[in-house]
Amino acid sequence: MKQPKLIGISRRSFLGTATAGAATLAMPGILRAQTELRYLNHETDPRTVAFLRTLAADYEKEAGVRVRIETEPDPWVKLTTSIKAGKPYDFMSLPSITDPVLLAKSDAIVPVTDIVKEQGIEDFGPRSLSQFKDDIWGYPYDYNSVCLYYRSDWLSEKGLRVPTDWDSFIAVLQTLHDPDNRRYGYTQTLATGGDSSWANTGFLWSNDVRFYDEKWDVILDTPDIKKRTAEALAFIKKTADFSPPGLMSAKLKEVIANFVSGTAAVAPYAGRLMSNIQDNAPELADKFVLGPYVRPKGGQGVVTGGVDVFAIGKTDKVEEAKKLLRWMIKNDKITDFQLTLPLHYQPVQFSSYQNKRWSSNPLVEKYKDKLAVMRSFLDEKETKIDGIQYQGPNYSPNQGRLYNSDLISSMYQNVVAGKMSPEEAVDLGAAKIRELTDKV
Repeated sequence: MKQPKLIGISRRSFLGTATAGAATLAMPGILRAQTELRYLNHETDPRTVAFLRTLAADYEKEAGVRVRIETEPDPWVKLTTSIKAGKPYDFMSLPSITDPVLLAKSDAIVPVTDIVKEQGIEDFGPRSLSQFKDDIWGYPYDYNSVCLYYRSDWLSEKGLRVPTDWDSFIAVLQTLHDPDNRRYGYTQTLATGGDSSWANTGFLWSNDVRFYDEKWDVILDTPDIKKRTAEALAFIKKTADFSPPGLMSAKLKEVIANFVSGTAAVAPYAGRLMSNIQDNAPELADKFVLGPYVRPKGGQGVVTGGVDVFAIGKTDKVEEAKKLLRWMIKNDKITDFQLTLPLHYQPVQFSSYQNKRWSSNPLVEKYKDKLAVMRSFLDEKETKIDGIQYQGPNYSPNQGRLYNSDLISSMYQNVVAGKMSPEEAVDLGAAKIRELTDKV
């Protein structure tokens, strides 16, 4: 039988090509160069974004998988739109522990229970894991515990101490309030939306306000809880008397600006405010202190909890996305991520505080006393962690719907503007909660 002629290629060349082809098949990194993971990132600081670009390049070089970073400060609309369009993201960061549960309910993400368990559940701080239907749906990387920032130099000038109860809190605001010289006692957010839901609910939790019982029945307007909620709303109205102009529309950016510029004596926020002080007013580094929200008669402090998480979309690249997350953990890339803004990103895992790469960072060293206070908030014997996302017997989409609604802002605005009594606002809030609640 006549052998076919190999046109344009010698036997040696053919064998060489075949060998190269076999080598290519044996090198999954080369094949995987055709794989692309779409990563939706909500952290917008240029230092973090630059790090993520480097991370993507390093991962492509090592694993042969391209990671395309898209940054969106408020990712929810873009995320849900992409899902509806049939082009979901493979990997994402989310700014609330409630978001993964909403996505899990819609079957839009996959659990990361296995990855969390590989690290040890006990290594994660309190109330940081988004557990729903016996699974964990987000890998937490940043605590956002809302506490109170005080200008300690102004307290000293007036012979004041950090308050320990509601009466002494009002006394501090009253003493430091000097609107004629554009100095105000307390900056806060009453704007509609998530800013108020997260960063201005501490005084509700400090008076033990609850939304649900253990059966998802709404209890906000039951006698005891209604009384507690009305007291908290009346107290918030008092604090509003010491706030800068524009309170009704004030968002977190105004809270930051007011404290950093020296316009406000007291402000609620998490680590981002400290990071802004370092960036824009480093002369204040030794002129402020942190403390939890105070209770009406003193006692255990309270912070409003919050956690940022990584989540994995339910796409045809689930395993590749999980490999990326495991690679980030194994190579300490989450610490690298946190160190892009070490005052903003508070570690969630207890082991991170023993990580010398984190603890020896110059900014961590500079602000170690403040960061130690934030670390102390993770001790639930000393500090109560609460928030909308923790209302009810377990995590469910209910908390996410409440968080993203105007529940908090409508109660606050109506009371502060004098349109409703605190008791009427509680009734309004209870009706809103019932409207948004599914018993699950």
